[in-house]
Amino acid sequence: MSDFFLTIDNLNKTYSPNKLVLNNLNHSFKKEEIISIQGDNGSGKTTLLRILSTLSLPSSGQITLDNVPLEVVSKKHRHFIGWMPSGSNGFYSKLTGLENIYFFASFYNLDTKPLNQEIEVWKNNSLFKEAINQKFYLCSTGMKNILLLFKAFMHKPKMILLDEPLASFDNETAIFASKMITNNINNKIVLFTSHQELDVKKLATRSLMIRGGMLV
Repeated sequence: MSDFFLTIDNLNKTYSPNKLVLNNLNHSFKKEEIISIQGDNGSGKTTLLRILSTLSLPSSGQITLDNVPLEVVSKKHRHFIGWMPSGSNGFYSKLTGLENIYFFASFYNLDTKPLNQEIEVWKNNSLFKEAINQKFYLCSTGMKNILLLFKAFMHKPKMILLDEPLASFDNETAIFASKMITNNINNKIVLFTSHQELDVKKLATRSLMIRGGMLV
């Protein structure tokens, strides 16, 4: 068994013979790390997160999470992964934020009592408190993203993947979201992308750069 919580071995992703996005990528991560993945636009940051989230397949390579191959996680243990995409998508537009939360919680068979307790904690943020009572299509970008951030954490996954998690937040909500991320890292790993140096300084225990399709 590996001493590392997340291991990426010889990962490659090509979209065409002439477009290699991830090039023999190798890295290992320990539990309770918060990793910033940085790089230029088109460098493969979001591609890497989508592969880790099992939404996209690698061209070749092996990934293990807590000694379980990612292809097994994809089929039998989807609750191991929490995912916050960029673009404010992922909830049903005609449902309120709270209705969406309960809808997705049902997939994970979450106990309502601790879920409601966690919702009360997050309601200390005014944007989240407003968002849970608003139909999703009427929410601002910031409101949508605080709901998606909550969804990524609510089922206590082993690996949490966040694509530009603080980009649309005002200062108050960015501070709150950073606190929620760092306070809920026990027995987990978080990987996130950001173009903002301040976000990286707030959150990351260490930072990695994708350059030439490889993590450096």
